[in-house]
Amino acid sequence: MERFAAHGRRPCGSGRFRCQAGTARRAFDAAFSSTAPSDATARLLLEHAGQAALPLAERGGLRECCFGGFEGEHAQTLTALLAERNGFTDADAFQTAFRWADRFMLLDAVAQADPLHLAENHERFTARTAAALKQIALAAQKLPPRCWRWRTA
Repeated sequence: MERFAAHGRRPCGSGRFRCQAGTARRAFDAAFSSTAPSDATARLLLEHAGQAALPLAERGGLRECCFGGFEGEHAQTLTALLAERNGFTDADAFQTAFRWADRFMLLDAVAQADPLHLAENHERFTARTAAALKQIALAAQKLPPRCWRWRTA
């Protein structure tokens, strides 16, 4: 039975799995971070995988969603405000609604309520992250082919 690790192309398990081409196993072919603060986390992951020397490419488009004037606000305060603005009885009712409704309800509600008009709605967030992922995919096409087929020993 073939299995792949969720974290890369290296097969799960012990020595029971090996690459058909006999190439060396590794967890990552490339590494990306969104901004300088996330570099430290990415470096820790690479060090743990034994790949500390792998270059880390920064892609600003991968950063988390911008909440505009609500950046740094406590979640309870923000959900209470959004609940009131959107006609919910309380913050819990609003949280329940966005957990079970459209997954972008929260982003759109934050963007509409943002006093600075800087928060990203779901369309802007999705477009930005999709563009960053497309750049990564296009760059990956230029890499030499790797062994994608794994089999049991």
